[in-house]
Amino acid sequence: MNRFTKNERLCSRKQIEHLLTNGDSFFVYPFKVIYTVASYKLQVTRHYQLLIAVPKRRIKKAVERNLIKRRTREAWRLHKGMGCEVQGEGYKVQGEGCGVSAVDSQQSAVSSQQSLVTKPVILQYVADEPLPYAMIAEAVKAIIGRLGENCALK
Repeated sequence: MNRFTKNERLCSRKQIEHLLTNGDSFFVYPFKVIYTVASYKLQVTRHYQLLIAVPKRRIKKAVERNLIKRRTREAWRLHKGMGCEVQGEGYKVQGEGCGVSAVDSQQSAVSSQQSLVTKPVILQYVADEPLPYAMIAEAVKAIIGRLGENCALK
């Protein structure tokens, strides 16, 4: 079943603080995306851990903040499967973007011996009002594609 599981949620305060101080970022409206750019040479990257932040300063009502978080989680859950597969020496793009499940060709040989690596990502909502699901889903697709490109370049 295709779910947004506990393993995919970023909960560790240490990781969040490290990400906020040392992470790189880019902007895809309505989100500011903060992620790590560490190199994983001997490990296999399978998925990201996600934190969705909707500031109370921008969205005053808790009902609206929760609505935005639910829409974002659903969009991430549905589109996280857009990924890369190993083909020869490089990456083969599936769907619209090189997404969450990128694997390096050198890493695939040692995948059974290495542990699963997760990369933390923070999606910070920056719009001043709740946007429709369609806009959030398009932004999440673009974010997944861009994270996949960054993953492929490392």
